[in-house]
Amino acid sequence: MKKILYTIFFLNIFCITNAQIYPSINDEYCPDIEYTFSVPINKPYQIIYAVNGPYITQLPIPPVSNTVTFKAKFADLNQKQTFEIHYTDGSQSNFDFYKVKSLFYANPCSAVPYVPNIIAPRCEISNFNISFTKGEYGTAFTSPILCFGSISDYEYLIPANWKIGTTVSNGTTWIQGSNNVIISSDLSTGDGMFVTIRAC
Repeated sequence: MKKILYTIFFLNIFCITNAQIYPSINDEYCPDIEYTFSVPINKPYQIIYAVNGPYITQLPIPPVSNTVTFKAKFADLNQKQTFEIHYTDGSQSNFDFYKVKSLFYANPCSAVPYVPNIIAPRCEISNFNISFTKGEYGTAFTSPILCFGSISDYEYLIPANWKIGTTVSNGTTWIQGSNNVIISSDLSTGDGMFVTIRAC
């Protein structure tokens, strides 16, 4: 009788899992708001560092067992902001946050689309609707640029005596608005001047 030889291979499969942080690095965050973070750990904790802008408002209170909990705020910088958890064995876990809702650094995501010229008849008060697609927040210094969220608030700098709604411009103060406003001209001012819009 013929014997069949079976070879059994034993595979040792090791699961290597990166540490997770809650809330997630994929969530969107506002600067200068205090958040509570927690990180499950399986080795002795040593210290936490904040890198590229954020700051820790409350360090973990010893003894730290299987979860590191701390409080922190993000800086008003739209760049990668990182928390590093260091362990007593010399290893560390890094948590990079890109989605901080900031407009500190200019980027294409938040740019206001070009708005065509306004032709306002002299000696008349005319109304002009300015409407454009909302911009997004964007992370600076990344390639490709990460665009996320939606910017709802804008400010307008318009010629003196022109109005947005009932707010009359003095020509130097920015007026709060949105991505869809009605601008009313003045009888005589504004010739050759600009309507300037910025996200805020």
